[in-house]
Amino acid sequence: MRILPIAFAIVSILACRKDTPPTAEPAASAGGPQAAAGTVQPGAPRPAPAGQGGEAGAMGRVPSSCPDGKLVSGGDTSTPEGTLYLAYKAALKGDAGGGFDEFYALFLPEKNREDIKRSIWANLLKYVSRYTTAPDDPAFTACRHVATGADRMKIFVKCNDPQKSDPPVVLERGSDGVWRIDVMTP
Repeated sequence: MRILPIAFAIVSILACRKDTPPTAEPAASAGGPQAAAGTVQPGAPRPAPAGQGGEAGAMGRVPSSCPDGKLVSGGDTSTPEGTLYLAYKAALKGDAGGGFDEFYALFLPEKNREDIKRSIWANLLKYVSRYTTAPDDPAFTACRHVATGADRMKIFVKCNDPQKSDPPVVLERGSDGVWRIDVMTP
């Protein structure tokens, strides 16, 4: 009688071994839905996208994908792209010359000034050149536009760093027709 529970325990342990060979899975076409959805187990590192070999590619961010590729070289707060242009223009001014005041004025009025200065402004000052076309020019490339409501737009800005993905910026149009920043990832 004691042999049966012991035999069951041994069989259970052997069946749960981690070094079992992987099962063959059907090959997915490059870039197809199966490749995009992937067969990666939860918690496992994602494989590098095609052409992104090496450790940096295997653990890096999604490479830039820029289907719209719209160069924005000017504008005002009447368009979401113009508001972003003004934000990058203020960041290129830096702390001197009223750059932060101009930048903060582009956010929704309910946003906390100190939070914006600490969490967004400080990082944007370091990384603004990753998003602009030149170190002294606030022009940038808008990669994708996603309408998230009648008066809300998410814009993905092209990142010039091949190790980084294109960050989103969410803008909202007020009743006065002015586009303001709600969420910005520097």
